Amino acid sequence: MSQAKVDKYKQQKQNRKNPKKKNKVLSIIKKVLPYAITAIVAIGIIGYLGISVAKQSGCYTPPTEPRSYSSQEIQSIRQVLIQATDPNVQYTTAKPETQPATQKAKASKKAVKTTKKVAETTKKK
Repeated sequence: MSQAKVDKYKQQKQNRKNPKKKNKVLSIIKKVLPYAITAIVAIGIIGYLGISVAKQSGCYTPPTEPRSYSSQEIQSIRQVLIQATDPNVQYTTAKPETQPATQKAKASKKAVKTTKKVAETTKKK
């Protein structure tokens, strides 16, 4: 063989290796892709069946928008729960204190403390 033929053969050999490497990546993708798609579809089907069975059995109820009740409805619900002896129901409802009322109470307590201090200092003198 002449040197030209040897060089040509080496070039062809190098060109043959590059497509093989690309084919390895493609072949791996071609092998893994069907399994991945099958797994995704299987998870979707199992999830759908699980949710539909839960809805039919009553274990799952979809969320609804919050409903506002009137004071009469709240009282009637409380009475029903009290008659059913629900331990979570309080028998009396305490009205929450408003913020200005609590501030007034704090201010009056401070005033009482200061008057006591003034009275103590005047007694000592």
